[in-house]
Amino acid sequence: MKEYPIVGDDDPRTGFSFAIQELELCFWREAIKIDEVMKEPFFLEMSEEKKELEKRYFYFTTVSIGTLRYFNFMDNDLADT
Repeated sequence: MKEYPIVGDDDPRTGFSFAIQELELCFWREAIKIDEVMKEPFFLEMSEEKKELEKRYFYFTTVSIGTLRYFNFMDNDLADT
């Protein structure tokens, strides 16, 4: 993050993606889970099976590598916000 800016997208229609435009690289996952969530009562009360399913959101499920300037469309999207 110090060398390349990261564009994050938390639109519920697309899940959660993080693009590094200068590297033409994007990571996507369906949702975000953080360590603090695992300490919340609702999480602790889940069955072990459900906890394991929820832990999958700690990881990215898709990595995209774009061609030169592929992620430039994000510049327009950011200007609209």
